[in-house]
Amino acid sequence: MLDTGFSLESDEELTSDMLAPRRNAATVTALRVADHVVACGLADPVGMARFLRAWSDLTEVIGSSTVSVVMNQVRASAVGLNPRGQVAAMLLRFGGIESPILVPHDQGALDAAVLTGRSLRDASPKSSARASIRRFVLEDLIVVPARESERMPRRVRWRGRKAAPAT
Repeated sequence: MLDTGFSLESDEELTSDMLAPRRNAATVTALRVADHVVACGLADPVGMARFLRAWSDLTEVIGSSTVSVVMNQVRASAVGLNPRGQVAAMLLRFGGIESPILVPHDQGALDAAVLTGRSLRDASPKSSARASIRRFVLEDLIVVPARESERMPRRVRWRGRKAAPAT
């Protein structure tokens, strides 16, 4: 897992010097080789406009990587009635983004976690924001390995032992 910067703009003023390091080279390289990208944005009019402008740059960079879009602080006071529907409709209409993960704004729970210096899980286990994040992690991020057979071949089970010489 790697948390990169948000900026994907190219350094067009440096096109004459092809050997100079690029400002966003680490971010772009990490995104190109990632097998799963989590793109986060703020679910208010300004945050969604910024996210959608950056979305086109991101889709050009990542190629065929899996992308999960997470919109944070979903609330009616910023986008009107039915905030989940409003945010999802805007992302679909202007970005072609289907099934975004929508994290509700739960300021009380987040403030309690910060104030007490504890995780959101410990400070407010019933938080709606925590439940949304937990569901996303369990359903989209954690890869459950295929179950191995209970019966393993003897040579695998006793890997550290040498075979007795034949007599």
